Amino acid sequence: MENGFDCKKCKTKVMAAIQMTTRELPQILLIHLKLFNADLNGSVKIKKHVDFDLTINLTSYLTNDNQCGQYDLCSVLVHAGESAHTGHYYAFKKENSAWLKCDDNVITQVTEAEVLEEHAYILCYEKATAPDMKVAAATATVGSAKTQEKQVVVAESQSKNTKKEVGYNAAKLDTVEETVKKEEERVPAVNEIKVLKDLLATAASQQAQSKDEFMKNKSAETDRADETTRKKNKLAYEVLETEKQIASKNKEAHLAAEEHAWRKKMDMRNKMANRTKQAQEKKKVKLSKELKKRTEEEEQQKLNEALFLEKQKQQQDAQRELNETLTGHADATGTVLDNTNEVVVPAAIPTDSQGGMWMELGGQMIPGVLPL
Repeated sequence: MENGFDCKKCKTKVMAAIQMTTRELPQILLIHLKLFNADLNGSVKIKKHVDFDLTINLTSYLTNDNQCGQYDLCSVLVHAGESAHTGHYYAFKKENSAWLKCDDNVITQVTEAEVLEEHAYILCYEKATAPDMKVAAATATVGSAKTQEKQVVVAESQSKNTKKEVGYNAAKLDTVEETVKKEEERVPAVNEIKVLKDLLATAASQQAQSKDEFMKNKSAETDRADETTRKKNKLAYEVLETEKQIASKNKEAHLAAEEHAWRKKMDMRNKMANRTKQAQEKKKVKLSKELKKRTEEEEQQKLNEALFLEKQKQQQDAQRELNETLTGHADATGTVLDNTNEVVVPAAIPTDSQGGMWMELGGQMIPGVLPL
């Protein structure tokens, strides 16, 4: 392995992987995509569309797997124009479960598909909230499983090195056998041949042991790989089920919020209708009382007029009877004369509350005689 990594422990070249991790992730993650290239003519816009997801998981890039690495897309900034010196900016913002397009003072609602089709310039992700922590923990476990899988790859690399060592020992054994043959031909001494055969047997035994160890390592690596695959599939299933449960809960919460808003709207409408109805009823009662009062006043006025006319008529009848009873007559000045043409001087003539005239005659108050 010429391009392998020099291991200080085993003193051999092995397969190795390098990775950079971070200790802590921010609450808000901004991803700035390169949108312009500089050349002799100025800046040139890159019109290639970059795909982006509504959610990303950065758990595998964390030093501590216990942290939440789940992020949700919350806003997207888009540049419309041909260069960095001209153009127009507008943005998409996620409000609850809906996406809004904010273009100056014009705000319209769009779909997720329309957002994903945009030529994004800056992506803004927000760390997952508390309901998504279970998914984040599951994804962190998936990241741990990936780390185990990388360890399996390293173990496989080591097993390959062991296999190469076995091949090296086999080649060495072949060399020993050739040496034994040559020594047998050159020196037919029994002791030397025995020594060489012992060396050959020792090399064969070492080769068998190396082969057995290689088979055991390979079997153990296969078992670890199967176990890792099983755990990975199980965690992926749990993550999928958890996401379904969260989506169902979010949908139920959204429906409950809509129902609450509708009920609140209907309650406000009913309250306004009741207030309007009460105001109309109060106005109706007030008008009815005013009309009744006005009617009673008119009836009372008519009754007073009728009583006045009746009383006036009675006074006229009484005066007519008095005039018929008296033998005298009144002159043009209203002076009463008797049959002897003597002036009858009445007492002071009082008037009643209705303006009728009264006079005293014979010690009694009788209705006065009106001038004829």
